[in-house]
Amino acid sequence: MKVYIPLNELGVNEFDNMVEESTNNLLIIKFDSTEYFYLENMKYLDFINVNCDTLIDLYEEEVIPNEKLKNALEITELLKNNSSDEKYNELLTRFIDIFKKAIDAGTFVGVYCYGEEKSFKK
Repeated sequence: MKVYIPLNELGVNEFDNMVEESTNNLLIIKFDSTEYFYLENMKYLDFINVNCDTLIDLYEEEVIPNEKLKNALEITELLKNNSSDEKYNELLTRFIDIFKKAIDAGTFVGVYCYGEEKSFKK
């Protein structure tokens, strides 16, 4: 899974032009397939989808618009505050940072999920 955070208008343009590496204008945060499936197994992506009216799912590209980022941040912080799962909390902390950066930049978060289900280890 890759998460894209445009930091300014140039970053939005780079996102629109499918830049594949982080730049000064576009941050790209990578999660490996085990992390993606861990989040999916913990239903985190379902919480985001329901509360932000998105469809973050395997082999999908999705954008969480700026007006939904505060909601995504609040849901993520609430889930983290109510979990004692160390790995889950580490992943949620990464998303909290992602949402805060996008909110500060006044942009959005792009999410592209890919991977092989067989790579998920329970």
